[in-house]
Amino acid sequence: EMQSKEKAYKDLGGITGSSLTEQENQAKKETEKQLKQQEGIRSQNDKISEIERKQAIQRKRQAEDMEMEISRYEINAMADGSEKKRMQRELDNRKEIQSLERQKEDMIQAVIQAEKEIFDAQEELKVKENNKYQKKTFDSSKVDTGKISSIWDTIMENTSKKQLDDKIRDQEVAWNEYLIKFGNYQQKRLAIIEKYDKAIKEAETAGDAAILMKEKA
Repeated sequence: EMQSKEKAYKDLGGITGSSLTEQENQAKKETEKQLKQQEGIRSQNDKISEIERKQAIQRKRQAEDMEMEISRYEINAMADGSEKKRMQRELDNRKEIQSLERQKEDMIQAVIQAEKEIFDAQEELKVKENNKYQKKTFDSSKVDTGKISSIWDTIMENTSKKQLDDKIRDQEVAWNEYLIKFGNYQQKRLAIIEKYDKAIKEAETAGDAAILMKEKA
């Protein structure tokens, strides 16, 4: 009776037994195929995004380098003097900050890349453990780079402050030299005293300091 019922069910278009198993297997294969295609598309999109990111950084840096090079040629063409020295110092300062900014960018990207490699390896393991598992996409915005960014910001801030201090000190030295040459007697005297005081303070040995103190007197 059971066989006759199964035959009647088949005659009406129903699927039973081995035919049902075969259809299930086919559906499973089709699902796995679609998942692999999706993974392939996702992987390719990731590669394209990474290439675009690197090219964008490269174009930005090339434009910056070209600007710096143009400035260097312009400065080299200037007549020797205080203005040329000032322009050269500003260019050197810009290059120094630019170098720090690039080191910051590269370190942040290195951290993100390391996190991505760990994430991808974990996703691969999950797939091997469960072939029905669908890989997740790495989200770089979730990587915490705040501490690294803060450290580099502090370095750049301190560097900018030092650059400003150096600029002010050079201006003071230049003004002092001007007063020594062109100031009145009192201005010249004070400028010379200040010049010696600075030299004594920066003397590397006690002997050098003693010689300068004797000259000052």
